[in-house]
Amino acid sequence: RGNVVTKNELLDEVWGDRFVSEAALSSRVSAARRAVGDDGKAQHTIRTVHGKGFLFVAEVDGDAR
Repeated sequence: RGNVVTKNELLDEVWGDRFVSEAALSSRVSAARRAVGDDGKAQHTIRTVHGKGFLFVAEVDGDAR
């Protein structure tokens, strides 16, 4: 929470050395958003930071922000 994760960081950490297109990443982010009740417009949990990556913005237990 609070740190922007770039597309490259996600691709490297999740898929490692395997080639995965940005379209596949977008598809997985969309699936994650659906799983938590977000969509492209209502970004209450996973927010897109245009030109940078993604930001987890939901409150977490014990999070005082």
